[in-house]
Amino acid sequence: NLPAGRWKVVTTSDDGVRVRVGDHVIIDNWTWHAPTRDEARFAQAEDGEVEIIVEHFEIDGYATLKLDIEKAE
Repeated sequence: NLPAGRWKVVTTSDDGVRVRVGDHVIIDNWTWHAPTRDEARFAQAEDGEVEIIVEHFEIDGYATLKLDIEKAE
């Protein structure tokens, strides 16, 4: 559940990452890469449940996946 407003999603991933909020892909860095930061924003029209789907893949070596959600300014 999130209150209405604007939200920021930040990921740090190694390797590919994709984030969906509802039916919308907001982060799509589905590549082989070193630890990388990606950021996107979305609007929540009213208080309520939000479906957030995070996909990730790892090819080799170091692996990391971090997701932060915070109020956007």
